[in-house]
Amino acid sequence: MHMTESRDVNWEARYLDAIEARLGSLEQGQAALRAEVVALRAEVKQDIGALRAEVKQDAGALRAEVKGEIGAFRSEMRQELRALHRQIWGLAAGIVLAVISVWLKDLA
Repeated sequence: MHMTESRDVNWEARYLDAIEARLGSLEQGQAALRAEVVALRAEVKQDIGALRAEVKQDAGALRAEVKGEIGAFRSEMRQELRALHRQIWGLAAGIVLAVISVWLKDLA
């Protein structure tokens, strides 16, 4: 009977040792996974920061480009308005000259 108990104790001790070893291995695996998660989180934060900076830079460049295009469009519109202004004054002068010409012919 003493031998059976001795075998049972050995078996239980080995079983408990195996369980403890597995738990230790799992804890190490968990620690490694936590470290990887922390590293990935830091990497993602860094990537997000870089993307934000890139978006701000692109937005600034786009804003400058749009402002340039708006300025060019305004300049073009001003030139067209000046040309229309000259045409209107030319037409008005032509009408005045035609009226004066007709009036002078009627006087003569």
